[in-house]
Amino acid sequence: LTINNVYNTFNRKGEDELFPNAEKYEQPKINKKNVLGIGYKFDYSERWNTSVFVKHFSQNNKYAVAYNPSGNWGDNAFLEQKNSFTKLGYGIASTYFILQNLQLKGSFEKSYRLPETDELFGDLINLEGNIDLNPETSYNYNLGFSYQTSINRIHRFNMDANVLYRDAQGFIRPRLNANQTKQVMDNLADVTNFGIDGEVRYSFKQLLTAGVNLTYQDLRNNTRFEEGYTTESPLYRARIPNMPFMFGNADASLFLKDFGQKGNTLTFGYNLLFVHAYFLYWPSLGSDKLDIPRQLSHDVNVVYAMADGKYNISLECKNLLDAKLYDNFSLQKPSRGFYVKLRYFISK
Repeated sequence: LTINNVYNTFNRKGEDELFPNAEKYEQPKINKKNVLGIGYKFDYSERWNTSVFVKHFSQNNKYAVAYNPSGNWGDNAFLEQKNSFTKLGYGIASTYFILQNLQLKGSFEKSYRLPETDELFGDLINLEGNIDLNPETSYNYNLGFSYQTSINRIHRFNMDANVLYRDAQGFIRPRLNANQTKQVMDNLADVTNFGIDGEVRYSFKQLLTAGVNLTYQDLRNNTRFEEGYTTESPLYRARIPNMPFMFGNADASLFLKDFGQKGNTLTFGYNLLFVHAYFLYWPSLGSDKLDIPRQLSHDVNVVYAMADGKYNISLECKNLLDAKLYDNFSLQKPSRGFYVKLRYFISK
């Protein structure tokens, strides 16, 4: 039997040095979130176990809205507001070993995603706040397997694959604000997601390890009729923009034990990032079919650990070939970068 509770509180206070008497930044922006979970795990046998759980979500927000009490220009006042909500989620997860090295996994959960602080109040830079955000409700189904095997106990393989289906109401996603200068988070009425992800890993003794993973997710707008309209929405079953639908990684590491002297390890590492091209706006509207282009970047690193890891020196180059990388709104990310990291364990 497991009981877990997570409580988060946030209180933003600000001031404007150019206008010290302005009341705008003195208004309350307080957010309190609490998630209480109770779970029970039942081990029927060494091959089969099942867990059931219940989660209680609660959130309380305190903020202020501006209004004009007299109707005269420049007459501003603020009215303190509060809102809160509580939700109850639940789920079940089960695993079963069909064979000693083949595990089948399945789960179902009714869950809620509570709005984050920046989504409610903004970040004062690029994200505009939306205090009217509601929790995102989702029904999540997962089915997968895990398989492990080895050849002569020196070649080891691990394979994982999962299929997921998610039905979300009030899906929280970014859009551009009214004057298209900032992002603002909003509740999209209904979204479904069918996804597949898989990973394969290989290791040779304690010398080499490598792996590759790939994820495909098909997020579709499932709102057939928009509020205030009687005809079918042109966005019905359209793919959600600004969200990658296929992406993956690959990595490899080579370990040279006792390099230089006993207890030292020299590691050479490589990482590959792949993101398929995806649309910036709704493609079904047929107007601005701009896209974020395909992204492919390479990272390399060298780590030298001495005295069984007590002293560590790491050198890393990210985006080795200086590829153009972008965020969800097509803003270019920083170029090639070099990093040095020193680590020392006081006691190890």
